[in-house]
Amino acid sequence: SVLIRLERYEEAAQAATAALERSPASAIAHLNLGAAYAALGRPNDALGVFVKGLQAAPDSAPLHNNLANLLARLGTGDQLEKALHHFQEAL
Repeated sequence: SVLIRLERYEEAAQAATAALERSPASAIAHLNLGAAYAALGRPNDALGVFVKGLQAAPDSAPLHNNLANLLARLGTGDQLEKALHHFQEAL
């Protein structure tokens, strides 16, 4: 989102939350909210949003990619295995 590119993460989270209220299955809104949470230093919230987004849009390559990157960054053994799975799903 433009707000994320401008590093206005709180506003981006608010806008994405509002978008999800209007369209709960929106992959883009989940993607933007998760990215905003990750940028705000809220990785657990970001993980939850990406997972929920994939429940609504299981074929979303960008959601798989963002989830994989976040899991890889968090870096425990189990999370790295999950990251690999989501990287493969993104392809």
